Amino acid sequence: TGADKKALASQPQPQPQPQPQQSAASPPSQNPYRERLLRLFVKYDPDKANSAEALLQKYAGKEEAMIAALAKRYGPEPPEEEASAAGGAVANEESSSNPYEARLIRFYERYAPDNVAKVAAILEKYSGNEEAMFAALVKKYGPEPEDDEAEDETSDSEDPYRARLICFYTAYAPDNVSKVDAILKKYAGNEEAMFAALVKKYGPEPESEEQGNEDDDEEASELAPTES
Repeated sequence: TGADKKALASQPQPQPQPQPQQSAASPPSQNPYRERLLRLFVKYDPDKANSAEALLQKYAGKEEAMIAALAKRYGPEPPEEEASAAGGAVANEESSSNPYEARLIRFYERYAPDNVAKVAAILEKYSGNEEAMFAALVKKYGPEPEDDEAEDETSDSEDPYRARLICFYTAYAPDNVSKVDAILKKYAGNEEAMFAALVKKYGPEPESEEQGNEDDDEEASELAPTES
């Protein structure tokens, strides 16, 4: 009846119980080594980025040794800001890589392997003065090593003009030592004329160490007493 309906309406209606909110599944904690490994592969060997998980499982507990071995093989470990999120970014990163980086890595791999890990910091320090930096390194350690492809193309016996030109520039113009290969290529077939012009510009051609040793031997033999 109408009275019953009014009585029912006046009674407090049970409030629906709030449903417990289902917390969104939190992503699994990121393995810090995974990010470091991906950065290495993204920079140096993008094709192996897919194998990161398998490597982490294989070297579980030995991640630092694994990262160190990869850094020794490829180059210094990239900082976090260099990580790329997509394949397009990888292409951009490769195209914008510092051309001096590979040269400096080769240099330190030959003469001072402990410094390979410091390449990025050294390049940042000498940004804009890279050629002067290489000239100083050549003066300190020796001639700049060629890349593997260039070494494969050259014969085992080093070009005698190259050694002479390095010796010349080391004595008179150290900044030009890193340009020796390009200069020899430019003057191929006219090396003697090139040296004549350099002597006229700078001064007499310095003796190489081998030539100096030969002269010392000859002088010693002349001074040595002869048997009667």
